[in-house]
Amino acid sequence: MEVPLRSGTLLIVVLFTLTAFASAGRELIHHKSPHLSSIPKQIKVPSGNKRHIALLGVGLQNYVSNGSTWVFQNATADLYTLSKEKKLVGKHFFLPKPDIYGGQPSWSTFHPKSLVTAKTLESVTIDPNSITWTLFQATTEHGSKKELGAVTYLQRIKTKGGLAPAALSRSGVSVAVPYSTIYIYYVKKH
Repeated sequence: MEVPLRSGTLLIVVLFTLTAFASAGRELIHHKSPHLSSIPKQIKVPSGNKRHIALLGVGLQNYVSNGSTWVFQNATADLYTLSKEKKLVGKHFFLPKPDIYGGQPSWSTFHPKSLVTAKTLESVTIDPNSITWTLFQATTEHGSKKELGAVTYLQRIKTKGGLAPAALSRSGVSVAVPYSTIYIYYVKKH
């Protein structure tokens, strides 16, 4: 059943979204350094790579209804340091089309500028109420090697929220679902 939006409904959705972001961010921010031993074997990074940086992602998973199911479209997120200050350092977004190597999800940093685009290799459901933990392989990278410019693999772990609604809607209806996660970025060992 579809409920028409009224002016007060939008305010409630915005307040819910901000509350979800705040609580997810508070919960994840205490995981300053996720233990690599807690990462499932399905999404372990191949040997020859080392952990580079970890960032908190807080954003939206975007879906559109085709009338019978919700279809994932893309995701957007702000990227923050895992420090107590939670400094905004970058963005997560999707390219309009996959790159020539099949990558579409992308992460960038502001200062110094860097960018990595990746493709999904493996995913595993940890929490049935949240999006999967996922292993990505970099397809292209640019910019500062101190940030994301040399990334080979990354993991999305400690996810909260982001799943499409259980209730279906008519075809063409879009929904943006709040989520948070920790992204761990890896580079080659030298």
